[in-house]
Amino acid sequence: LEIAERRERGQRLIGERIELADGRIIERDFLPVVGAGGVHQGNLWMHRDVTERVQNQLKIEEMSVRDELTGLYNRRGFLARGQRCLDQAVKARKASILFFVDLNGMKPINDQLGHEEGDRALVDTSRLLEKTFGTNDLVARLGGDEFVVLLENLREPSEAVQAAERLQRALRNPVRIS
Repeated sequence: LEIAERRERGQRLIGERIELADGRIIERDFLPVVGAGGVHQGNLWMHRDVTERVQNQLKIEEMSVRDELTGLYNRRGFLARGQRCLDQAVKARKASILFFVDLNGMKPINDQLGHEEGDRALVDTSRLLEKTFGTNDLVARLGGDEFVVLLENLREPSEAVQAAERLQRALRNPVRIS
C-alpha cells in the first residue's frame, strides 16, 4: 500500500521488487520527471533482473548458518533458529527441551585413524541424530564434537522422557570405524 501511495504522490521509489510467475525477480525504480516550474512531465521507470543476485545472497545466507561438513545448522544457525523456536513456544505456552550431545573418543580417532575417519564419525553421528528426531526438531553441530537437539512444542512431560529414551537407544551402540 505504501508503494502505491508513494507513486501516486509522485515520490521517487527505488528498489521495488517484483517476483514474476516464472520465478525471476525484477527490481524497479520509479522517478517522477518534473519540468520547468515544477510541472510533472511523466515518469521514468528502470527495471533490472536481480534474480541471480538474490539467489546468490540466499545461498550465502544459508552457508553462513550451515555446518559445511554435516549440513546441519551450525552455532550461528542454531542460535538464530533456536531463539525463534523458543519465542514461538513461549507464545504458544508449550514446553521445549534441549539435548546436548558431546562425542567421546574423537581425539584418538583423529590421531590414530586420521581426520577423514573423524569427519566420517561426525557425519554418521549427525545422520543418526537426524534419523532419531523429526524434521521439525532442530539438530545442530555447535562445533568440534558437540551437537544439540532442540525439541519444541511438547504437549506432555512424557514426550521429553520418550525423546531422551530415543536418544539413549540411538547412541547406546558404539559407532564402528572402518
